[in-house]
Amino acid sequence: MEYIIVLSKNKPKTLDEYIFGNKKMPMVPVLLSNIASVISSAAIVILPRETYYYGNQMMFTPLGELTGLIYNYFFFLPVILKLRYTSIFEYLEKRFNKFTRRFGSLLYFVTQIMFSIISIYSAGQAVAEVFPISFFIFTPAACMLCTVYTALGGLRGVVWVDTLKP
Repeated sequence: MEYIIVLSKNKPKTLDEYIFGNKKMPMVPVLLSNIASVISSAAIVILPRETYYYGNQMMFTPLGELTGLIYNYFFFLPVILKLRYTSIFEYLEKRFNKFTRRFGSLLYFVTQIMFSIISIYSAGQAVAEVFPISFFIFTPAACMLCTVYTALGGLRGVVWVDTLKP
């Protein structure tokens, strides 16, 4: 709750500050926020189960993710930054056409919705098992809290909450 109070005092004033954090965020909080977004409740709850049932091939998942990150860092990111695009979807439109941008956006949207559903569900189930809180109370409350701090603080708020949360 204290994060929301701090975020509401330092509310972003411009669109650039809201979406990009004014491109002046310190490196360590951004790095920690990215790590926190990759290590979701789904990863913590589901990956041990998958490893138990299907064996150690799950240990190769981080290798694929690391390879993708390195590839993106050295090949895609320099192009996007040089052309001053705000997203990969803008690049898809300029490189190909509007249909490709919309199709890529749709695929990303559906993927993120499915990932969010799995993450929220697994976190709700874990909390309901450990604490005397109903799944149907915790899940909407957590969603509303995340929506409020994102709406109030923009990217900067999300980065700092991800960095400071235990």
